[in-house]
Amino acid sequence: AKLEKGADAVKIAGQIRASLRETSGDAGDQVRFRTRLIVKGAVNEDWTYTGRFEQNQYASGAKGAAGEDGVELNWAYVSGKLGGLKVDIGRQDFKLNNGTVVDTRFDGIKAVYGKDVKLTGFVGKGGKDMAETTRFNNESEDRFYAADVATKLGVVDAHATYYKFDASKDMDNEVWAVGASMPLAKGLKVTAEWITGDYGDGDDNGWVAGVAYKGAKASAPGSWGVWANYYDQPQSTYFYNSIESYAKMPSVENATADGYKGWELGANYAVAKNIVAQVMYYDLEARENSAETEETLWTQVTFTF
Repeated sequence: AKLEKGADAVKIAGQIRASLRETSGDAGDQVRFRTRLIVKGAVNEDWTYTGRFEQNQYASGAKGAAGEDGVELNWAYVSGKLGGLKVDIGRQDFKLNNGTVVDTRFDGIKAVYGKDVKLTGFVGKGGKDMAETTRFNNESEDRFYAADVATKLGVVDAHATYYKFDASKDMDNEVWAVGASMPLAKGLKVTAEWITGDYGDGDDNGWVAGVAYKGAKASAPGSWGVWANYYDQPQSTYFYNSIESYAKMPSVENATADGYKGWELGANYAVAKNIVAQVMYYDLEARENSAETEETLWTQVTFTF
């Protein structure tokens, strides 16, 4: 019994994902094989440690030519309770709501309080992904802050969020977002979010709307889902968000100031237990120059264990 109790103190899980990204420009095509190992250990009754090792193999694209396939520890944080707060401290992913403003890793502290009305606060330091955007450095003076209030109003899930970026590249920015989601029928949900920022000139107001039906679950073979989203976001309303992880952005000289608008269509299907296939199509264009467009087709198969 003592050995069994000790064995339960540390758990290892994993995820393997094979993906293909095809874009309207050959330079954006990429074949990638990603392996993640997640280690979770109990510190005591209230605290745990989580670490994640990631290794990437690129068969094509610029990174493939560079041979970037090393192993990286990109999660390393402790989780626990401080009074009425649930906290995560260390290197971790940070994403609120649909990740339309930010969805990346930071070295930081997240605190969550409440149940019916949930308050979330975060402060972090810019990491590797943020540095690659050319809008944020991985330097000690770079900081990111966020505060979110979320609650349920009848069948509607509502939130109001504030983000602040203090960047050494003179890219300081504040972003406000208000959004809601609600079910229309069993398995069918609609979402909408209004976002505004204060970086740069021009129109700083953006919005996102989407609809989703069901969704594949790795533990349920045969489960599936489809979704569609429309984005209209000036640059001041996003900072390495979920879209940048998958789609190639319009890349004309002024597109980074314009931002982007366009469609995302997706579907996923659990082909067997712990094996999920997914496909996403993006058709994006620069907000102020519709002649500059990028189309991306992202296909992936994910194995979990």
